[in-house]
Amino acid sequence: MNPPTSFKEFATQLKLPTNMETAASTIGFNLRPIALRSMLDTVTLGRPVPAPNLGLSGQSNYILSSNCNPLIGITVTINVTEDIACSEGFSFQLNAVSPASISAQQFAEQQYVIAFEGNNLSWSINSFLPTDPPNDPSFQPHGPLASLSSSEIPAGYQLSISLQSDSNDAGGNITAATFVVIDSQGNTLPNYPVDLEKYGAAASELAPIISFQLNLVGPGNSENVTLSSGAGSIVYEASSALTVANSWPVCNDMIHSGGTEENANSTYGMMSPGPSSMVSQPFGIST
Repeated sequence: MNPPTSFKEFATQLKLPTNMETAASTIGFNLRPIALRSMLDTVTLGRPVPAPNLGLSGQSNYILSSNCNPLIGITVTINVTEDIACSEGFSFQLNAVSPASISAQQFAEQQYVIAFEGNNLSWSINSFLPTDPPNDPSFQPHGPLASLSSSEIPAGYQLSISLQSDSNDAGGNITAATFVVIDSQGNTLPNYPVDLEKYGAAASELAPIISFQLNLVGPGNSENVTLSSGAGSIVYEASSALTVANSWPVCNDMIHSGGTEENANSTYGMMSPGPSSMVSQPFGIST
């Protein structure tokens, strides 16, 4: 059987209705519209990109980029379809790399994080200058997001990280990030727009990013944690078309691993190469 190249072909091969919402109902999805869209988008259409050398788990995921051009309008949305639980805590990290053409005074690697420990969600940013050691970024603001009623993120929750740049800056320097949490009833909890300069970054340190990956790993400090449950989808969006690869592009200015020091028993689904301005990927855990 040839790999499907459209949802219609995929549905036909599985003898499902070719209408997306009808197909979702047939296989038991009962999700809010945005979660429905993201779940259906997790279907890998066409030939998938081979997994990275370290596989598709923990600190190793696909790399998204746009032909070495600065990425504009990045939003990563995590739709939770099974309670995510881990007694040690965990985090979703958007790990990004700047172009090799930046100066020695600009951020070479940028990390945007939503972490969950105890029953508290928090945000943080870790941006590294080229001379920074691996666990000591020059810029590391952080703050609270929300307190939940349990020690897990329930199914139906949605988390998102959006990166903003100055529309008057042709270089695409990242100037702000917004962290959003939506609960299982569709209520938006207090969200946090973070202006990097207002939190202490110098204008001369700001830099664009040209590639990134999303990782579900330990909450920090190089922790390797074991998740006891969790599943959902990750939706990636940008103003330009994204391509999916299994290694970092050579135009990156990687000073460390280009990813993260944390790890977990999370797993990620395979993806097609694109290009597309919206792509998605399922995630789960290995037991």
